[in-house]
Amino acid sequence: MKKKLAVLLAFMMILSTMCSLNLVSAEPDPDAPVYNVVAGATSTLENFNGNMALGQKLLEKADWGTEYSGKFPVTVTLENTASGASGLIFVKYDKTKVTPIAATTNIMGAWQSWHEATASDEKVCYASENTVGQKINNLDSGVDPDAGYVFMVWNGTNGSVDANAYNEAGYALELGAFVFETKAGVTVGDFDDNTFVLGSDIAEDTLFSHTKLKTPLELTANGSKKYGQSDSSVERLPMTVKFTYPKAEPVEQFTVTFVADGVTVDTITKNVGETVAVSEFPEVPAKAGFTGTWDVKEDITTTTTVNAVYTPISTGDAKLNAIFTDGFKVADFDADTKEYKDIKASIGYDNYVIAGYADAGVKIEYSIDKGAFESANKENAFYFDLERGKITSVKIKLTNAAGEETIYSFEIVLPAAEVSYFETSGFEIEGFTPETKEYTVTPDSSEKYMRLWGKGPVDDDGIKFEYAIGEATDTPESKDYEALAVNCDARENEYFEGTPNFDVNWSEKGFVNLWTEDGLSGKAMFIKVISEGAPDSYYVIKFQ
Repeated sequence: MKKKLAVLLAFMMILSTMCSLNLVSAEPDPDAPVYNVVAGATSTLENFNGNMALGQKLLEKADWGTEYSGKFPVTVTLENTASGASGLIFVKYDKTKVTPIAATTNIMGAWQSWHEATASDEKVCYASENTVGQKINNLDSGVDPDAGYVFMVWNGTNGSVDANAYNEAGYALELGAFVFETKAGVTVGDFDDNTFVLGSDIAEDTLFSHTKLKTPLELTANGSKKYGQSDSSVERLPMTVKFTYPKAEPVEQFTVTFVADGVTVDTITKNVGETVAVSEFPEVPAKAGFTGTWDVKEDITTTTTVNAVYTPISTGDAKLNAIFTDGFKVADFDADTKEYKDIKASIGYDNYVIAGYADAGVKIEYSIDKGAFESANKENAFYFDLERGKITSVKIKLTNAAGEETIYSFEIVLPAAEVSYFETSGFEIEGFTPETKEYTVTPDSSEKYMRLWGKGPVDDDGIKFEYAIGEATDTPESKDYEALAVNCDARENEYFEGTPNFDVNWSEKGFVNLWTEDGLSGKAMFIKVISEGAPDSYYVIKFQ
């Protein structure tokens, strides 16, 4: 007995100060009612037992010390009102420290057993030792184990209750008791100011589904005045809610937070005076192509954020192993050569593709005409269209695992339509190149005709050849041209007579047979090459 008294006295000495919560910004007036939420036998009132629920004594007063673990009631009492009529209260609890308990009863209402409360339990607030005698009705109660709150709704059996009268007689006016059990390994000495608090942040629709009211706190008293927490439909006068239970002495703590690339990896919390040793640090998250380390290398004794520092793993220059092209060629490709110019594409392709192959893990991107880099659209390859006669700038960017970049650049042109070569009979054209557009020739005096073969590249839309005859001093743009057609009728003019024959496709030649007499000196043949999307190209053959 002496031991129990000593424990009780020690407990009463460390009992933390009651936490008071005013429900509106204004201070409650002296006559405002008070809810006191009492855990266990902690009331100073002589006749408050506080250990009973549903007729069951859960613990002895002498057992209620900071070392206690097990089942215990949390009793709601009413103070400072002479005419309380009805009310409700929602209480939140710390789910890491306590579990709400409900009772299983038989058909006659006799207690059978306790079990962990669930949302389906119809009642979780029970008569305490004095509730029945004080003519209090528990109209409704419940629990939400997920959100972590319990609630009760009450009224006086005779329409009103006098808390002051009971208090003056040394009794607490007990509205009912919830039952909780400490979690495994938890004692009431682990409780703090947040173990039990008013459930003031519950959504109005949730509150309404429970109570048909939109507030978690209400008390009608003192001539039907409304006290508690206001809601969207009712303004209520301020009142006070007190929570009375043993709490551990606050211990100052510090937290070390470990962050990698903006993401919290881990936190370690310890009491001030303790140390987070380097050996306790978590591993730095792996990052492909990088080595990682924490930016703190020593033990920590205060709140600190530790950041991961990543260093790229150098793999040397990222290089193209090979280059593959359709429609054009990159002559003498060398992975160490980063810039290529004067690349001619071949007419005859709808799309053009360039593919670069690099080591695994190398990212390949491309840019057309200084546009933004984008990822290859077909396994290290990309497609693009060329405009005839326009130089297109293509860049390939390689990025290795260390983030190092290598850029290759190419300048590609799809030429305007042109004659690939000439073959002649009766005169010679020396040094022909498609880029040279004007020639002077001397017909062979033994020949009365010439045969001109002209081969031009042909795209899918075709290339047209037209010709004109005129003076060597004429300009190509001033002439009226006629198309060369296959099997055209015989033609005669002052310079030439003959049968122009023309045909051209991807693999064949176009030719003109012309018969002539003497007198070509100072004359010229003009050939116009036409291709869609490009300027016309002219060749001039002058006779001397």
